[in-house]
Amino acid sequence: MIAVALLILLIAEAAGLGRWFLTARCCSRSTQLEAWLFSIAIGLGVLGYLVWILGLLGHLNRGAIGLSLIVLLPVAAPGLVRLWKSNGTETTRPDRRSTMILAGLALALLPPLLLECFTPPGGREWDSLSYHLAAPQAFIDAGRIIELPTDHHSYFPFLSQMLFTIGLLYSGFAGAKLLHLAAGIITAFGCYAIGRAWGSPRVGLLTTVVFCLTPFVIWEAGIAYIELTQAMYVTLAFHALLRYRSSRQANDLIPFAILCGLALAVKTLSAIPVMAFLVILLVTRPSVRHHIAAIALMVVFGGPFYLRTALLTGNPVYPFAYSLFGGKNWDSKRAAIYAGEQVSYGMDGHYFSVGEDLKSARAARTTPSIADRVRNFLLMPFALVSLPRLYNNYTDPSPFACLGFLGVTMIPLTAFRTRVPWETGIALAVILFWLLIWATTMQYARYLIPMTPLIAFAGASSADDLIKARPWVRPVLSIFIILQGAVILSYTLPRALNLMPVVVSRRASEAYVRQQVNVYPSEEWLNAHARPDDRVVLFEETRGYYLRRRYLWGNEPHSAYIPYRSFADSRDMVHWFLQNRVRYAMVNLVYSPMAVKPDHAAELRTAIVEQTLPGLFL
Repeated sequence: MIAVALLILLIAEAAGLGRWFLTARCCSRSTQLEAWLFSIAIGLGVLGYLVWILGLLGHLNRGAIGLSLIVLLPVAAPGLVRLWKSNGTETTRPDRRSTMILAGLALALLPPLLLECFTPPGGREWDSLSYHLAAPQAFIDAGRIIELPTDHHSYFPFLSQMLFTIGLLYSGFAGAKLLHLAAGIITAFGCYAIGRAWGSPRVGLLTTVVFCLTPFVIWEAGIAYIELTQAMYVTLAFHALLRYRSSRQANDLIPFAILCGLALAVKTLSAIPVMAFLVILLVTRPSVRHHIAAIALMVVFGGPFYLRTALLTGNPVYPFAYSLFGGKNWDSKRAAIYAGEQVSYGMDGHYFSVGEDLKSARAARTTPSIADRVRNFLLMPFALVSLPRLYNNYTDPSPFACLGFLGVTMIPLTAFRTRVPWETGIALAVILFWLLIWATTMQYARYLIPMTPLIAFAGASSADDLIKARPWVRPVLSIFIILQGAVILSYTLPRALNLMPVVVSRRASEAYVRQQVNVYPSEEWLNAHARPDDRVVLFEETRGYYLRRRYLWGNEPHSAYIPYRSFADSRDMVHWFLQNRVRYAMVNLVYSPMAVKPDHAAELRTAIVEQTLPGLFL
């Protein structure tokens, strides 16, 4: 309950702060729903930056952050009151039928998601255990934001992780997960606002339903990742852009620019939609003053994380663009390995059949020709549905590791429209631009989550137009929606029943983590026996969230911070580790290349038990 209360308080304070930032003029033409959404999203960004600044100053603790939140109350309270009393320019309340459908959707989806939020991070939440939660927890343990030299992810923009830090400080992992769920809920409301404003109440309803029934969205809503926060800012920025294009008023440009900046502060990949938005802004022909002001606001709200990374590494987008910027503890070999991993997802030079998705191992990648790339791009909408493993972790298939079929079903309906409204046309242009870059870089399905609201809006707009002309489309579309919902609930409801003991029982929770995270017992042992200033090096493992000691990722491809190439022998390596207070090494034998064969695994375990050099220093 502490986590839920904390979430409500943070959302309320964020709404007040955001309203203060926007001022009355920026909200004068907004509906009440839009004013709330813009204010909450911007306020959360401000709170994230507040935590970041306090962390850089060495005051990352409950007292300092709590006091700062209290000090900001006089600023937030008047804004919250104005939001509460504001009626906006028009009502965006859904009709009774839409209200009942949305309420039913919330009733079906929220209870399982809340249980997920109160479930300890498990094996499939790898990125949370490695850096989304692990890095903020390391900062909390240190009492300040520190450099994590072997974790290159810690140099990424970290706005979401700063919000997670508040949750971790006051209510543990549940507080962090709930904040990400809240971002998903705000995005869902944003979907309704876009559909309602630029279509009709039915477009708003369909847009919301399609977004909420996207399997990947459901999965991320119960864990502490960042794509839903990114989706929140991208969706609301798109809505603000449409408002500016319609009004040409500077007051509509301010929220657009701030939201774009905050999207960039969440994830570097937000540069793709932001670039598309800027092109649309140029086509709109704003005044030079408006354009300069928009870019300035984007830099102010999006640039600080990139500036810090540039100062620390010499590369603002470290470790990407190494050939352009370079970067410390990195080299061309590591950059090539990283780039190879990025392009390993999706379709390549092979022609994949549906049966390919059923194989236990993926065929070796072949470089696609230009013809292959064109073919793959045309087949991609269907492959994302029928071959989802290609676009995710191939060896870890999940029913939620896909985008579902609703968006793919509805987008083609645009071809049957006699006239495409400019709002839908802009959405389709952004989607096409985004997909082209995605298809030629990293074809990872999860990275399309922030695009889902735009897909849902474009599809819903076309569906609404066809329903008016051809009434039979409505029951057919309803069947598709019910089918997608039934598939999702067939997994979420049984899992919710299994998670209930984990949520209510500490013993069951402990057993769950032990079963999910195979290194957890070792990390618990280190927490109990290692001295507070002892450090640990992790081999074949990156999941350090449950480890309460400073640690390094030990495998060489992660970073050049550990100077392996300068070691003459294992004694040099031992000496370096001891000099840096690294007194323990943890090896995950499941992923060790030395333990692939049973005999080798047995020899490795024997070496570790006997504390021979090969066993201790791999």
